[in-house]
Amino acid sequence: MTTVKTSALIATMASMELEPGGVEVWRSTGCELRQWSPAAGVLCNRFVGDIAADLTPAALAFLRRVADGAPHVIAFTDAELVTSYDIVFRVRVMLGLQRLHDRLEEIHAFSRSNVALTGMRAANLVLGKIVAHASRQSFEAALAKVVAARTGVCDG
Repeated sequence: MTTVKTSALIATMASMELEPGGVEVWRSTGCELRQWSPAAGVLCNRFVGDIAADLTPAALAFLRRVADGAPHVIAFTDAELVTSYDIVFRVRVMLGLQRLHDRLEEIHAFSRSNVALTGMRAANLVLGKIVAHASRQSFEAALAKVVAARTGVCDG
């Protein structure tokens, strides 16, 4: 059974590695966040495990950097392997997304995790811009289409 937890009493420190292509990999106890921008205004992130509150500053800073580089933002969130999340993380990221509301075109999301899907449904009630994908193939095709449109490069 998966659960949504409130912040732990003992804070953990997230660590970051930078991979080729500008991929930021943030790790904290029991979780990992990978985030990158394949084109101007396109934010991609992939979460694994139990998303900790101490990843919030990294996620919000990356969102601001992507938003600062383009007039409109499209986000792609892969939460397939999320087992749980800290409510502080979800609330603060939602507030960050609300601040960008007029510039936020869509948030494409893919997950098979019941806890992540529940969170996405709740977020969509507030934002109204979430496109849920039922398959990885659909999610990846949408990402490829947006990147091609933003870069002018067609993959076929």
